[in-house]
Amino acid sequence: MSTILIDSEEGVRHLIGEIESSSLQPPFLFMDLEGIYLGRLGSISILQLLVPPTPIVRLLDVHVLQRLAFETKSTTGTTFKDILESDRYPKAFFDLRNDSDALYSYFGIRLQSVIDIQLLEFGTRMVPGRFLKSLAKSIEEDSGINYYEVKEWQAGKEAGYMLFDPLKGGSYDVFNHRPLDEAIADYCTRDVVLLPALLQAYARRLRGWENLAINLQLEAEKRVSLSQSATYNGKAQHMAQGPKGLASLVIRNDSFVDFEFVRYCSSNGSRLTFPMSLVLSPDLPQYCIMKTETPEEMVGTSTPTSTCLPAASTESVLEISVALEF
Repeated sequence: MSTILIDSEEGVRHLIGEIESSSLQPPFLFMDLEGIYLGRLGSISILQLLVPPTPIVRLLDVHVLQRLAFETKSTTGTTFKDILESDRYPKAFFDLRNDSDALYSYFGIRLQSVIDIQLLEFGTRMVPGRFLKSLAKSIEEDSGINYYEVKEWQAGKEAGYMLFDPLKGGSYDVFNHRPLDEAIADYCTRDVVLLPALLQAYARRLRGWENLAINLQLEAEKRVSLSQSATYNGKAQHMAQGPKGLASLVIRNDSFVDFEFVRYCSSNGSRLTFPMSLVLSPDLPQYCIMKTETPEEMVGTSTPTSTCLPAASTESVLEISVALEF
């Protein structure tokens, strides 16, 4: 998996053009954000984006570009903000709350057509519980990679933690240092590279439970609305707790029936809509699988550097070695 740092208006235009011309229409956008105290009281440094089938993680340099990251128009007049707010393009996050808070607070972006993979895990787990699972735990238990790949993923993440975690002697300011540290670029890449695998894993559990899927979609939309409210606090202890009333699939054990779960899976008058309809579709795998070959436009380099790509792109290229392959 390769990584590209997008730090110019031309790079943003190139990104939008690739999304609009993707072989999959609409493509699934797997996303995450990094920043200094990410949320309304902090700032956004990097937006990570993976758009299958292209095996490239794009790091949109929000720290450098600021509003230009979202307001630069492509040749078709489309901005990245338009894509984020469009109900046409499905976007998948793992816990979108603080990401949505930051995007809305600083750039007025109202996310649409979102899937929260963390909620899919919580709603489809076999053992009930009150607390949400972290991305690291989900990758360890549900991504389908083997023990050694998990350890390699964890080691890469730990290298990033050492640089930004104050408890480990680091500083969050490292996300704003330029050129971007290779270990930080690698850390960012690992946050999205396995999201397609997790989405597919939880989608398999969810099949046959349409009403539950509808309610999980509504919960994701509630998260977006809550993150935009004046009273939202993304640092409180309640962030670790799952949605009240959303029980796990203990009913599948057939040993007892969780009546709260039955209520949650009952018809509430809502219908299955996009993008959850795509998650339940047998076509989902084609929206998650990466091409195995390296795209011809990639310029090989082992360290962060500024390199011009074809099509007048002025993106900085980071070839980050990531051992996790699909």
